[in-house]
Amino acid sequence: MIPIPTNHLWWGILILANLSDIAIYYLLPYKFLDKKPPFSKKHLAWGIIYGLMLGTLAYHIGDYYLFQIIINLLLILMITRLHRIRHQLKFHEIMVIFAASFLVLGMTRLPIFITFFPFGFTRYIQILIVVSLNVSVILWLCTKQFLTSMYNRVAADFFLQTLIFITALAIFSLLVVVNDTPTFTFLALFAKLIGFAIATLYQLIPIIYFHKKELPHLLHDRSIRLMSHHARIYAESDCERVQIPTDKIIGNARLKPKSMGYVRDEYQQNIQTFIDNICDYYQTSMEFNTHLHYVAPHTTVSFDEMLYMIGILMGNAIRTGRKDYPSFITVNCLKDLLLIKLSNATTSKMTDEKIAKMVQAGSSTKADCRRGYGLYHLIEDRLKRVDGHLEISSFYDKENQSEYTEVIITVSAYDSRVTRAKLQDQKVNITA
Repeated sequence: MIPIPTNHLWWGILILANLSDIAIYYLLPYKFLDKKPPFSKKHLAWGIIYGLMLGTLAYHIGDYYLFQIIINLLLILMITRLHRIRHQLKFHEIMVIFAASFLVLGMTRLPIFITFFPFGFTRYIQILIVVSLNVSVILWLCTKQFLTSMYNRVAADFFLQTLIFITALAIFSLLVVVNDTPTFTFLALFAKLIGFAIATLYQLIPIIYFHKKELPHLLHDRSIRLMSHHARIYAESDCERVQIPTDKIIGNARLKPKSMGYVRDEYQQNIQTFIDNICDYYQTSMEFNTHLHYVAPHTTVSFDEMLYMIGILMGNAIRTGRKDYPSFITVNCLKDLLLIKLSNATTSKMTDEKIAKMVQAGSSTKADCRRGYGLYHLIEDRLKRVDGHLEISSFYDKENQSEYTEVIITVSAYDSRVTRAKLQDQKVNITA
């Protein structure tokens, strides 16, 4: 058998290495998003073309930095092309997926490299071993749910997204700067620098966590809470000793008190006044057609809590809806059942991915830069406490000739009683 020339062998190894990288960056995003890779002939063809092209480029090009720029741009473009529109991802989410893929690849490849480095294999054999084992480990990980659970945790926490991106950026920058044959000294320096980076980020965790998670939770719906408490005071009391200081608090919060619109014990009228005040607060021209039916106070949801729910839904509708199309609010309040339904026009049909993101912490479907905590905290802090349910759907309204998004909140006092009874039975069983 005629031996393969050394330069041709090196060329083939570079092609194989780039094929393995494109396969890993192809598989990991699908696993993160809990989707099954299509493995189409088109994707396979593009992967082979990528491997041949990058392997040939690595063989002939002399500029290492230019080569790294080309590789990473192509990988980011691939992830964007496959996932951005289909899974309703924003640019920063694409970058987080890329950074997470980079970290998973690095965390699986580095131990393999360290294990086989002392054996003194040639560079060709070393790359073949590392590449084959790395792909095998990634294929094994893709059979587990760990990667999906990890990404779901990251997607729900802006801090973790920032941490992963900064860590990947620091590691990548280090690998670019230290462009030399790896040695144990290099690995020790690498570990030391990463340790410093992690220690520095650890010092920043309390500050970042508070400003990115706790503070938005405290301030996001402050105005709507104050307005709903203000409405309840005027709807259930004539005591000026309570009303006057409340008016001052509303004024200090830079909200205009509309106390003249509220009438004691006229709950249906007060709901309408609150809706009008929310429109004034957001200074919106959006029309809200209301259907209000208030029979009796709900057993588990107070009047101000009900107004708060209405205000959160209206805020989302005003920011995401089409201003020239009417929105519809239905409120039915009985002793044992509360139903709040809001429908607003949207420019496109709500996909399952968009609906899922609407109730995800820190993820906003609004066009402007919002924090995305309203519906999430409404569910976690309010509805779960009273066994309430929130449903989101999309439909086409023929009369207004527009797609509409509909959000329905239901709270049944019967469900709450059943839950409390089950919990009581569990306590009795534990005691027994």
